[in-house]
Amino acid sequence: MTVLRLPFAIRLSDNQLVSAVEVPRGAACNCICPGCRNPLLARQGTEREWHFAHVHASDCADGYEKSVHELAKQRIQQQKLLLLPAIEVSAQGWDAYGRLVEEKQLVMEARSVSLDDCKKSLPHGVVTPDLTGRRQDREILVEITVFHRLMPDKQARLVETGVPSFEINLGVFQIQQATLERLDAELFENPKNRLWIWHPKQEAAQTTVEAAVEARISAVRMQWEAEERLRPPPVPRPAAPVYSMWRQREEALPPQPQRTPFDSRRWRAGLPMPEQVALAAYALSGRTGVPATEVLSLTGALTSRGMLVEVTPTELAARWAQQLQVPEHEMVMFLIEADYLL
Repeated sequence: MTVLRLPFAIRLSDNQLVSAVEVPRGAACNCICPGCRNPLLARQGTEREWHFAHVHASDCADGYEKSVHELAKQRIQQQKLLLLPAIEVSAQGWDAYGRLVEEKQLVMEARSVSLDDCKKSLPHGVVTPDLTGRRQDREILVEITVFHRLMPDKQARLVETGVPSFEINLGVFQIQQATLERLDAELFENPKNRLWIWHPKQEAAQTTVEAAVEARISAVRMQWEAEERLRPPPVPRPAAPVYSMWRQREEALPPQPQRTPFDSRRWRAGLPMPEQVALAAYALSGRTGVPATEVLSLTGALTSRGMLVEVTPTELAARWAQQLQVPEHEMVMFLIEADYLL
């Protein structure tokens, strides 16, 4: 386990956060902890990265996190530079054939912008963001997280301002020792650790891609319905009493050797592809008259491989056969055709 040592401290001479390389060694650093405000020593040894340590007490609980969080704000304010995250939106859904329909749009690539001004903790109505940057006549709000996530209520209040806002996630420093060089790299060079909380272009683009997905799904639905009208009438389904009689007869028969291979088969490591399930569903529909949509609705309840842990293939085939009122061997064939099994 990595021991995280206090990387930054408040220098009393100018009330600025500094790293251990910027001050004299030991107590001469004249620094205090950003968390508990107690005096610190600058440790400048040869075996570890230079850091700070408390003079009289053990390291406080929030000193490390607060030092990273506060210096991150200070660095952006000093540099007057923001690396904006990319604006990329996506939407997806399933068409009538069980195929995934997805649309993506890259609205804006990540880019660096210079600020005319940058202030810390400037109130905006009911919310106070970590930073408020200004470029010409436009504002942008920034939230910085290290150990704790951005809470939903504050995120909602940031959206209510109507001002573009984004989050920088410095969670990497939960497991990696923070240094000034690593912090600057995360703040000004890494576009993957940040996301927009709200941006007007993102909202408009999201509406566009969702409409595009719905249009594609609607077009395929019309095609499927046209093909459905041309298909031959399905084989009539057996009535419930007939199925019950068939079930009683099946249970009265002695075990059949040919079932052993199926009983010994195991579930695959993951769920099958939706396209494969759809093909098997239409094949089952053609054999039994059960609507394929009814089969897909039943199988769609399986959303993860973990849901199959408590049931064997034989048990699931019997359960689904009863729910669909079809012979059990048809569900056995479906599980095989849909590629659920090894």
